[in-house]
Amino acid sequence: MAPISLTGQILTVALLSLQRQNEHAKLASRDVWNDRYDYIVIGAGGAGSIVASRLAEKNPQETILLIEAGGQESSLTDVPGLYHEWVGDPEFDWNFPIAQQSNLGQAYRQPIRMSVGKVLGGSTTISGMVYNRGNRKHFDEWHSRYGCFGWNYDNILKYFLRAENQTDSHYKENHGHSGPITVSSDWNQTNLIPIFIDYLKTAQQVGYKLIDFNGPTQNGVTLFEHTIKNGAKVSSASAYLRPNAFRSNLHILTKAFATKIILDGKQAVGIEFNRSNHIHQVMARREIIVSAGTIGSAQLLMLSGIGPAEHLREIGIPLIVDVPVGNNLHDHSNLILHFDVPNQIESYERVELSIANLYDYYVNYRGPLSMFPNVATYLVTNQNDDPEWPDIMTEMVRANEWNNLTNFIQQYAENESDSWSRFWQPYTSRRLLAFDIQMVRPRARGSLRLKSSNPYDQPLIDPNYLGDPKDFEAMVYGIDFVVHNIINQGPFGRNARLIDKTIPGCENLCFGEDRFCKEYIRCFLRRASIPVFRHAGTCRCGSRNDPDAVVDERLRVRNIQRLRVIDGSIMPQIINANSWAATAMIGEYGAQMLIDDNR
Repeated sequence: MAPISLTGQILTVALLSLQRQNEHAKLASRDVWNDRYDYIVIGAGGAGSIVASRLAEKNPQETILLIEAGGQESSLTDVPGLYHEWVGDPEFDWNFPIAQQSNLGQAYRQPIRMSVGKVLGGSTTISGMVYNRGNRKHFDEWHSRYGCFGWNYDNILKYFLRAENQTDSHYKENHGHSGPITVSSDWNQTNLIPIFIDYLKTAQQVGYKLIDFNGPTQNGVTLFEHTIKNGAKVSSASAYLRPNAFRSNLHILTKAFATKIILDGKQAVGIEFNRSNHIHQVMARREIIVSAGTIGSAQLLMLSGIGPAEHLREIGIPLIVDVPVGNNLHDHSNLILHFDVPNQIESYERVELSIANLYDYYVNYRGPLSMFPNVATYLVTNQNDDPEWPDIMTEMVRANEWNNLTNFIQQYAENESDSWSRFWQPYTSRRLLAFDIQMVRPRARGSLRLKSSNPYDQPLIDPNYLGDPKDFEAMVYGIDFVVHNIINQGPFGRNARLIDKTIPGCENLCFGEDRFCKEYIRCFLRRASIPVFRHAGTCRCGSRNDPDAVVDERLRVRNIQRLRVIDGSIMPQIINANSWAATAMIGEYGAQMLIDDNR
């Protein structure tokens, strides 16, 4: 068969892209709704989409309203290789400002922004798609230490499995194979990522076993599994909402921003929301579920009079219930090492929206646009006394942002841009690798507070990154270990070169040949580390008599009837992994609680 012409490729890409765009538009097409529903779910993100879908599936006679402040997904947000493009895009990202941090991002333009999905699917639509459950010991501690009874790993594993459809033959054990979230890996496209394979070989040479991070141990190296189906990103919207869109008892309303939970005494009875600059009210017969995420859920509860008494009085919101909403905020942080690959053929195809790449993506479900490869390891540092519960995770990814140096330089503070431009100038024509070193078991806790009683004012967010000295020194250890014991070894050490020249602002700290001495690493961390945006904890789960808890083990808001929070904000302790899988588990478990408690 003769190869298809360029014109034929263009027409094919246009048609298939339009078809996918129309599928997204159908989910966001509702303009009418009822005055009353059995359940109202606020937020169509990683958990909310699951809760609404499972409720609709369980009982066709019960009605569910799912509202989302953002709009529809697009045919381009589906593209795994374009993952970085949507972070910070106001159409899809809340882009919340955070307080200036003393141990993170000092070289960057302030305020640094926190990425949170504002679209059907929430952060699962703009995330890196990694399927990584986290260490079982987190969930066991939720149960035993924090009083979230029933959240131990052996009990919640079934909800991970219920959500998952693992399609890769490399991963048969410890996985679900019939759930809505399709999970795959890049093992069948290793020809596109030879430098990643070099790292896998190197890690094994220095003592790491090739493992499945979702198996019995995290001590090893792996090529990450991703939520990708037929080359397209799987979000909670595509996995759960699209298959249930036909159900007459599920109404999905986009561009609807919740401003208040309506309370009758200490019972939740309805919600207020803004759509098209008009305030509307909808009432609930059974329960209201807040699934607006770590930032949005805490913000909405406080706007409704549920939160710290002193803070609400300060900003003029009548207090309904005094609970510590907004405390316990924490997140992962990250320092990126960049590598130049001298043999650029050994790197990977630049991720461009070329007709050839788009055609391969839409027609064959393959090629550089169909993947976002990560190779990862876990480390146990000198600040950690449990060898089976790592506190550092590394990820090596494609530095997609490198396609535009001008935009890259704009992230730095105005008085820093010239020095950083000179620093990066030699690499403007190169394709670089980004090697992330992440603190994934932070001890430090921050907070979220309202700026005012105005729901449209973005909240005051202080994650307190690396605010605990043990977190900071664990990162120093992790960076030192990676630089001196892994990346300079084996085939990776031969084929990739660490950009190890001194960054601006950290000069004259090392003596001798080692450019990564401990004092330099500490300076590098304070100047150039960044957030990872897996934030958790502001509506912490705990036992019913725990004064630090916002919700009980059934995710019911303490001292308020008919109101639950079901999303990542309920985590008392953030997991040491990417958050998509755990958020899906919370959604599945929370939905089952609603079904069981409302029989």
